[in-house]
Amino acid sequence: MKLVRLKVLPAEGNLGMARRAWVGVNRKYVQDGLVTGVSAGTGPGRGDNYKAIRVGSQTWGTGAYLMAAS
Repeated sequence: MKLVRLKVLPAEGNLGMARRAWVGVNRKYVQDGLVTGVSAGTGPGRGDNYKAIRVGSQTWGTGAYLMAAS
């Protein structure tokens, strides 16, 4: 949406796609006003290690969400 606003990309085709993506993010990751699906602290490791880390509502996920929203 920002790239359309800055006229880097044309609105046609891009604005609708960006809106649908944002709605999808909100449906999947925002519940009862909390950003969910955020992993706990992660260290280096293979993909299997990352998949085993619990997810929930961590504050750093909320910060990233707010930055994306702005």
